This record gives sequence, C-alpha cells and structure tokens, in this order.
Amino acid sequence: MDKLKFLKRFENTRTYRLLGHEELKLYIFLLMCADGIEIKGTIDSRLLRRVMGRKINLDNLKIIASNLESLGLAEIVIPEDEKKLYYILHEIRDG
Repeated sequence: MDKLKFLKRFENTRTYRLLGHEELKLYIFLLMCADGIEIKGTIDSRLLRRVMGRKINLDNLKIIASNLESLGLAEIVIPEDEKKLYYILHEIRDG
C-alpha cells in the first residue's frame, strides 16, 4: 500500500475536513502503523500515549476513536486493560 498516495487522496475528501486535530493525529498514526487497509493491526498503548501526548486519557481516546468510527474511517477496540489498541482502517468512501 502506498501510504503517501492514500493520505493525499484522503486529504481531498469531505471527511478529512471534518476531523479535529486529535482525530487527524490518531488517524495518521494508525495509517503509518498499518500493514494495509482492512487488515487488523495493534499498537502498544505506551507508544500511542507518546505520540498522542500526555494529555490523552482513556476517555478522550474513546471519544476520538468513536469519531473515527462514526465517519467510517476505522474500527478501534480499546480493551479494559489498556495495554494495546486494536484497529482496522477502512477504504476511503467519499470524494
């Protein structure tokens, strides 16, 4: 998967313009970590906290994840133990 090409295509979508700063930050980080679209991935929570910043907490992360899911960009699961985040990125659907 050409991630740069994917990101450039995403930048021209209506969905891109709807994302807040933290949502975009998480989405780009997930994209950079992903092996591809529609492929399950995991991220260690310590790495995620370093990337997202010290202000991120579980409640904020759940809201950000929920917003990405509601826009159809990803499915994100945050287990109760908070050690890993599981995700699947979806193909861009709007233009």
